[in-house]
Amino acid sequence: MKLNNSKELADYIKMQRKKLQRTQTDVAQHVGLKQKTISAIENSAGTSRIDTLFKVANELGLSVELKPKQENTGDGAQNSSWDQEW
Repeated sequence: MKLNNSKELADYIKMQRKKLQRTQTDVAQHVGLKQKTISAIENSAGTSRIDTLFKVANELGLSVELKPKQENTGDGAQNSSWDQEW
């Protein structure tokens, strides 16, 4: 699944947790976090540490894959929906 922003990531993590019929508390205990941390991720993944997101994704059977976007959109322009600064 292609995710374009932290809101989509948060929604996907929550959806996967519910699909597996896991509680926030259960996931948190298995990765050594507090339930409120899982809740925070599901409500705003953009404020979470990357290593925490990787731990939770792994616990839910998800992997993270980065790959180059297709450079050529056919009209010579690059298509970029990224609107955040680092």
